Amino acid sequence: LYGLEGFSDHETSRYSLPQKSEMEAFETEDPCVEVEEVEMLSQSSLNRLVQSPRTYYFSRLVQDTEEDVMVKGNLFHEFAEFYANFPEFVEEEGLEKFMEVMKNEIRPYVEDIELDKLETEFRVGVMNIMRFVDSREKPENVALEPQEGRGQNVFADYFGKELDKAFAELSFRNRDLSAKGKIDLVLGNELVDYKSSSRSRSKKKIVEEANIELFDGSPDFQPLIYLCELRDKMPGQKLKFTYFYFLSDMASDLGSASDIDEKTVSVTYYPKMFDEKILDLEVFEWMIKDVAKSNDRRKALEKLGHENFKAFFEDKKIPHPYNKDELIESEFASELADYMKKHVGDYKYVEKGAAKTLRKLVEIRKTSFFKEDLNRFEDFLDEKLEDVNRYKEEGFPVGDSDLDGNPYEDMIIE
Repeated sequence: LYGLEGFSDHETSRYSLPQKSEMEAFETEDPCVEVEEVEMLSQSSLNRLVQSPRTYYFSRLVQDTEEDVMVKGNLFHEFAEFYANFPEFVEEEGLEKFMEVMKNEIRPYVEDIELDKLETEFRVGVMNIMRFVDSREKPENVALEPQEGRGQNVFADYFGKELDKAFAELSFRNRDLSAKGKIDLVLGNELVDYKSSSRSRSKKKIVEEANIELFDGSPDFQPLIYLCELRDKMPGQKLKFTYFYFLSDMASDLGSASDIDEKTVSVTYYPKMFDEKILDLEVFEWMIKDVAKSNDRRKALEKLGHENFKAFFEDKKIPHPYNKDELIESEFASELADYMKKHVGDYKYVEKGAAKTLRKLVEIRKTSFFKEDLNRFEDFLDEKLEDVNRYKEEGFPVGDSDLDGNPYEDMIIE
């Protein structure tokens, strides 16, 4: 053995695999499986799909939210639901009992040193939620129908209470709209969503992120999905979507309760096309109120009168309804100025008032939702549903969006 200088010096035997004809081949099976079709999209799924189809794909595979954040958010929402159902009971039991329940629920997910800070957030948040709910009237009739199922609520379980799911934490699945979701609070024709964000968004920002013609980058389609669901049950009615930012000004709330209205941002849906809605007296009056009598727009419009205002816009479609500068420089602006001078007089304030009138109309367009917005969105939702089912067959592309800040940025290979 020790005299061997290489493998070739050792006695060997040759082996080889038998030819296919000498052995029985493995049975093969068709690897294709039936792909389950997606029938509805939630607002979070749609947001991710539009941001990047690959983001939507990874969101279905990976949990991207830390457990402590999820538990904290759920506790606020479950308290809000419980309080909307049993405000007198909460008052009778006292807030301290509810604080203890919340701390006990969050304790397994955080370090003890964080509990004091979290208790402060819980206390401020629930007190603001209570103040908000108290400022609203519970609806006698709710147009939406809750999805079957009791749902989870730690406070209902703890106190042995049965919740009315028809107006708080209301889940819906609308196959006709291809949409599903959970609405925090339904107040007649107003939908409310609670937000724990430290800073609130303006009406303009909310509309900009939801409007199909305006959003860029990371959209937020929640207002439109929920408004479409409510419009489906309450057609032809003016509706409202409200974000309530219950932790938006904690520093002020620690000293004394701040103004609830400052934490509330509402966007109105008008059941008319924009060019049709601006003919209403409601819009004309809105354009001249809350400004000084010397204001150029107010002076010019008051002398012009609603009937003359309506006559000009009745058969015209406003170009560039989202861009003040382009609209002011358009031929349309010149026509309006000439029209107003003809009826009021060739004065400098009339010319300025005409320009300010158009600026105000653009502001209305960019801070509200109109019939065409929801119509386009419903078509858009159908298109995206078709896309996601096609992607399930062909693969999910990255998309064109900027991936900076994307929660799955490290996983997405372009």
